[in-house]
Amino acid sequence: MMNNDVSGTLGEGVVYADELPIQWQVLDQAPAVEILGRWDMANERVLKLVSVLEENTREPGEEHALAGHELARLDFKLDLVLDLLGHMLRHQQSLPDARAIRLHGAGVEWDCAGDEAPAMGQHLQVSIHLNPVLPQPMTLYGEVERAAAADGGTRVVVAFAGMSEAVQDLLEKLIFRHHRRSIAHTRPARRP
Repeated sequence: MMNNDVSGTLGEGVVYADELPIQWQVLDQAPAVEILGRWDMANERVLKLVSVLEENTREPGEEHALAGHELARLDFKLDLVLDLLGHMLRHQQSLPDARAIRLHGAGVEWDCAGDEAPAMGQHLQVSIHLNPVLPQPMTLYGEVERAAAADGGTRVVVAFAGMSEAVQDLLEKLIFRHHRRSIAHTRPARRP
């Protein structure tokens, strides 16, 4: 699900809303530049892998009819192998609980129980599993910009910091692809 209704602290633009496994860890201080650099390299790899995996779910009409049948067969076989591998990895690795999140190029927002919510101003390491096939999460640094009561819990808004331009660009492309896909699925099918 996507919508353009963004919480005031996240700014304006397209938001990717979904239920994804997310976990966070409170940090005493902002991570060192070297750690942020390692996270950026890993995040760049994760975001590129997610992009490649999503290429297998093409929109109708994106492939030429003649080559489309053979490519569709190969895509199906690859998807099957990836699904089986992802299923095996999920059983070996316990993922954090999936929560409704709103991901924006500048931050992330989620609801949590009041006793587990980080406080405003705290430094966090936030890990989000973007694709069930990939065991690696995207790990970002941020600061809690808002922690306010909402729906019997606490709505936490974290503004990202220390992210490289390359990771920022890949993240925004991921969000936009999900936005475009959600619009395509809400439009009525065209008649031939």
